Amino acid sequence: MRLKVLFFFLILAGSLRADNFLLSTENTSMLLTATVGDKPMYQYYGARISENEIQDIFDSGVAMNKETYPAFGTNKTDNEKAVAVMHNDGNMTLDLFVSNVRRFSDKDGNIVEITMKDSIYPFIIKQFFKAYEGTDVITTWVDIENTGKKSVTLYRFASAFLPLQRGDNWMTHFHGSWAAEHTMEEEKLTNGQKVISNKDAMPKVVDPEASNYNMYGDGTVTGNGNRYRPAGHRDWQWAIPDKETQLNPLCEPNP
Repeated sequence: MRLKVLFFFLILAGSLRADNFLLSTENTSMLLTATVGDKPMYQYYGARISENEIQDIFDSGVAMNKETYPAFGTNKTDNEKAVAVMHNDGNMTLDLFVSNVRRFSDKDGNIVEITMKDSIYPFIIKQFFKAYEGTDVITTWVDIENTGKKSVTLYRFASAFLPLQRGDNWMTHFHGSWAAEHTMEEEKLTNGQKVISNKDAMPKVVDPEASNYNMYGDGTVTGNGNRYRPAGHRDWQWAIPDKETQLNPLCEPNP
């Protein structure tokens, strides 16, 4: 079985050094660490930096050191999970590690492909990050593949997981039924979880606003630099778990 899910986000800032992979647009950068045998990590996401500034991210203590695609079953329980699967024997443990990393280009931009394998089961996830030339757009998506002979059950398969710094965050969202669409409501993001969903396969206008981002217009998030847009399915769900130190937006098909 092979499954592909997509997630788009427009950013203000991403290149390469050892096991660090820096993807840059005109104004923004995203720094990833992908070491064979370890879990892939987000290290930086923000204003554009150069390869010569990568070490400064670690030396200054601002490196995120957060998994790019946290799985249910083996890692810490204090964060949301991007993927959860039940294997044919009923086990829900998923222990993903990097088995290969490729960096290449196509006619549109630069791509980092991270292949993750489970340590026991024949289960593979390929995570892609693509920075488009001439824009401030980075796309990320995952390919999920069960290479075993027996079926597995996917309980969660998010398009993407992205940790963001917690601040004075606000959400503006639009709701309403026929003839009363796009009724605006604004609220402060408190500790807990906010969920925005669509189940009728029709476009909806959503607008969560945080200190650095908004979400609006058919699931698009934009603001002082960051825009996120789910793609590949119309029944989608945004979950924004809020803690004292960070936000962990997840975009996934609506269960």
